[in-house]
Amino acid sequence: PRCSSCDATYPYLRRFVTRRSNRNGNAGRPYLKCMPCEKFITFLDDRGINFDGPHCLCDFPCRLQVSGRYVVTTTPRGLHYVCAFGRCKYHEPVKRDGKGN
Repeated sequence: PRCSSCDATYPYLRRFVTRRSNRNGNAGRPYLKCMPCEKFITFLDDRGINFDGPHCLCDFPCRLQVSGRYVVTTTPRGLHYVCAFGRCKYHEPVKRDGKGN
């Protein structure tokens, strides 16, 4: 994996686990964070990876996920597709037909 913001790789990417108290439905999920820019990179599990859905700019299957409650740039609690590996900045809200394209 590589940070799509600052291009950092290991050892600057660190593995964390979300708190049990996480209210976004992600309690106990492992994820990567870029330490230089403090950016969330991606979850480290297979949850939400959609092989039949759109592909990101890297041409990999996307991950379907839900925005957090307090997200400012997208619809709070809205479904969207992102790069499953956090390599690119792909972000596509799910349309009414259930697809991002």
